[in-house]
Amino acid sequence: MGTQPADAEAWLGQLPHGVAALQPVRDDTGQVVDFRYDYVNAKVAQIFGYQQAAMEGRLLTEVHRWPEVGVAIEQLAFVLDTEAGGVVDLLRSGGGTVVVSLTRVGSRLIAAVRDLVGRDERFNFA
Repeated sequence: MGTQPADAEAWLGQLPHGVAALQPVRDDTGQVVDFRYDYVNAKVAQIFGYQQAAMEGRLLTEVHRWPEVGVAIEQLAFVLDTEAGGVVDLLRSGGGTVVVSLTRVGSRLIAAVRDLVGRDERFNFA
């Protein structure tokens, strides 16, 4: 049974955790300078406090106004350029941590996003 992209998008939208696809944006020298959200499910939008439409197609630097957004872009670029998976912890200004697990798929990064209220939850697999 084949899966159509629309079906896959519907399935991703029903997941209890966040999923996003990020496309790198490079400058004239090939350096990654930003990432564009190609896709976010409703959970990612909820975690970051936006509507899906306000995130999809936009740059990280447009959506997120954190002082550390440049550091996050460097971490994402490292994962992309080394072809290794990775985990990035983003501290939320309102408290808690957002854990982003990354996998490279072609030229994109696929991010599994989980919102942790407290650091103790990291090791709670229940």
